[in-house]
Amino acid sequence: MKFLLVLLTLFISACTVMEPARAPDTGTVPAAPVTPRVAPEAPIARYLCNSGETVAIRFRENGLALRYRNKTHRLVISESASGARYVGDGLVWWNKGVENTLYTLVNNTDTGELLEKCREIVKEQ
Repeated sequence: MKFLLVLLTLFISACTVMEPARAPDTGTVPAAPVTPRVAPEAPIARYLCNSGETVAIRFRENGLALRYRNKTHRLVISESASGARYVGDGLVWWNKGVENTLYTLVNNTDTGELLEKCREIVKEQ
């Protein structure tokens, strides 16, 4: 008798259609896919230097893009005792209040020869 009961149970379970398990209904709507936000471009700051040259700067998240003598240079923020100092691509851009100076970069870390002293003339959107 037990054998028939076990056989009947196996037969019934083999014929049963299994449904996939579902998560319990929490009453919430599934979240929409996340669309990455694109940060708006920073304004361009333009500087007129004592030599007559111009410098254009667009600040980035961890540095800036500096346009000088028809070439764009990528500089990153660097440690300084005062002001904001950016280094890279052979140049140092140093801003201390209204004083803006451009130097050569020596040994990838040191401030070298003074190239320009500049003043901000306009910010463009």
